[in-house]
Amino acid sequence: MGAVNRLQNVMAQLESRLQAFFEGGAARLVPGGECTGLAQRLAAAMQAGIQPQPDGSLLAPNVYTLIVHPALECALPEKAGLINGLAAILQRIGEEASLRFLTPPVVRMITDARLSPQEIQVLTTFSQADAGDTSALSLVYNPAADSAGRVDPASRGLKPSGAFLIVDGIRTVSLTRQGLTIGRRSDMSLVLEDVHISRVHAQIRLVQGRYVIFDLDSNAGTYVNGKRVTQCILHAGDVISLAEVQLVFGQEASRLLDDTQELILET
Repeated sequence: MGAVNRLQNVMAQLESRLQAFFEGGAARLVPGGECTGLAQRLAAAMQAGIQPQPDGSLLAPNVYTLIVHPALECALPEKAGLINGLAAILQRIGEEASLRFLTPPVVRMITDARLSPQEIQVLTTFSQADAGDTSALSLVYNPAADSAGRVDPASRGLKPSGAFLIVDGIRTVSLTRQGLTIGRRSDMSLVLEDVHISRVHAQIRLVQGRYVIFDLDSNAGTYVNGKRVTQCILHAGDVISLAEVQLVFGQEASRLLDDTQELILET
């Protein structure tokens, strides 16, 4: 009961501090009266994602992805100020409540035209990578030469790391050791019906125990957290953009805590 009461107190304090943040001036950053709803949704998302640990501590999600309508994103006059302010509050409240984070909290924003103009959804996940982490690169792997779906030899004997993709904030696709190929063609592992997606657009593979996304010479390109890539190690919470389609890479927290492997790739 003590742990339950503690968690309830943490959530009440978090929502109160978030609301005070908006009332203190951040309300102008979120048009349409969405401040109260956003504070409640952030608090609820954190609570739903908290995982009790064997030592009695509480591990909270450290990556928060806000999904908004494109019109709402365009209407935000100081999006960076809103995002940085929310991340700072999540970290401060978490520390005061003795919550644990794998790394300092990060808030990201992606768009989905299917939402109503004022609707905001919140996704949470766990990531060991710092927000500014760019994976430097020595192993070369050519996924285009492995169209038969064979397992990369470097990954033999390695278990999948509880990874998944959230597609457009709606459906979840699990990643296996074989990974998956993404494109518009009907025989792809993940079919994305967008005219701007190439027939064979990108591939995610398990390489030396880490999931890596490879662009397969697509027309629109493959972007991770807004940066165009040809290949990139994926960390939980990364936002993958393929034309107008956005995917969020996630990974189970228990796997992240045990994962100490580092992968270096070569462009």
